Amino acid sequence: MKLQPEKKLFVVGIAIFTDNFQQLEEFFLNLPDKINAAFIILLHTQSPNFIIRLTQLLEEKTPSKVYTIENETVILSNSFYVLAATEDKYLQLENCILRLLDNPPESDTPINSFFKSLAQEWGEQVVAILIAGNQNDGQEGLRAINKANGISLAQASETGNFTNVSTNAISSELVEEILSPRELAQFVYQIVEWGRNPLFSQENQKGELSLVIPEELQEILSILYRTQEIDFSYYKTSTLSRRIIHRCALSRYGKLENYIHYLTNSSEEQKILCQDLLIGATSFWRDPPAWEYLKTEIFPQIVNRIQQEEKQLCIWVCACATGEEAYSMAILVNEAILQTSKSLNVKIFATDIDTNALETAARGIYPENIAAHVPQEYLQKYFHHELNSYQVKRSLREILIFAPHDLTKNPGFSQSSCNISSTPTDSTLPISSLSPEILSFMGKDFCSELHIAAISCNSQEVISLLEQIPESHQQIKETLLKLANEYWLDIIAELGEEE
Repeated sequence: MKLQPEKKLFVVGIAIFTDNFQQLEEFFLNLPDKINAAFIILLHTQSPNFIIRLTQLLEEKTPSKVYTIENETVILSNSFYVLAATEDKYLQLENCILRLLDNPPESDTPINSFFKSLAQEWGEQVVAILIAGNQNDGQEGLRAINKANGISLAQASETGNFTNVSTNAISSELVEEILSPRELAQFVYQIVEWGRNPLFSQENQKGELSLVIPEELQEILSILYRTQEIDFSYYKTSTLSRRIIHRCALSRYGKLENYIHYLTNSSEEQKILCQDLLIGATSFWRDPPAWEYLKTEIFPQIVNRIQQEEKQLCIWVCACATGEEAYSMAILVNEAILQTSKSLNVKIFATDIDTNALETAARGIYPENIAAHVPQEYLQKYFHHELNSYQVKRSLREILIFAPHDLTKNPGFSQSSCNISSTPTDSTLPISSLSPEILSFMGKDFCSELHIAAISCNSQEVISLLEQIPESHQQIKETLLKLANEYWLDIIAELGEEE
């Protein structure tokens, strides 16, 4: 029988890309003697003796049981499981049993495949740790851990001799914290102990497991509503409480009441917790059967009808997160139009409450691994392939408008909303007329600051700079502010770029 999530032990998955023994020893020796977690260690090393040395270290220095992973290995708490992650050894965890895959997925590395299986099977009770790094390896797996509400951590690069932490994982914001070996051990212990404490594990009226008592949860949500103006009361209680506990542990507060006091007085922590609670799960062509139905049955009919009526096609993608599904929609609409050999004016409104996610969407830059979800034909037609990334071509981005929108406060877009576009009005200029010379009257320093803010996707800084444009150039000012508010920061960046 499959274990229920609330009865599972914690699973700590550790991917090691280093032969440096000192920092590994420091991490393992700082773990307590007894901890309700199974530690599964995958070693990506060129040294054949390293796995033997690590096993000996664990056996000699810790009271925990140590196992070399074989097929059908059952995991237990307070135990270590070790495997060398080679090209022919792919590991999967299923219902407390470790299995070596005979037919591993072709597109995955052993580390990514294992982390994904942890995310799918163990969800919120997973802690993934990346020690050192190897190009992109582990990045896809960490993304899966995050989407499953688990915790992803990394070894601090400035600690000891560690100089090769995965910069891809860190720059992609896939790890929640970068810690020293001692801090990693303390954090893991704190998270595990919190999860097994019966004082925190209570069921609410909906039967959901909560790690935060109702009164404390309500106080935290009230703080966020008052300061961030976002109502999280409709979110799933178990998800909210788990993420609050994560923030409490990462903030080094041993008791939730201390964390609440800190949250009350820290505007920065309010923003961080709010960001952590916002759920932004998305991907290109997520739920493929639905997209196939849109492609074959819905869009051809809609496009033909609106072309005959000579109207504009308006689509609203609400809760668009970082934009993958909005761009998927735009691609399929454009493909349907191409099939007719006729033109059609299209405007897609993509909205979300998360402004950070919207800025990512507006840039349209995504990691290389989207190639696993986007058909090769579309990658070539709609994306520029750059170093370690793909960027959506401007021709496609021009039919989308990304904007902040709170579904709990504001109504949806009506038919009249289709009048919103990037075309000029009486008070603005056409985009085609914009050139770097248009801002020469503001001076080189201003243009340089504007360029840096725009390429950094700092929309608030861009708007602040544009507000400095004098009233004597009101039309230019309103045109650029309109572009900034619609997240067309790449156009503004070009205006500030030195020739």
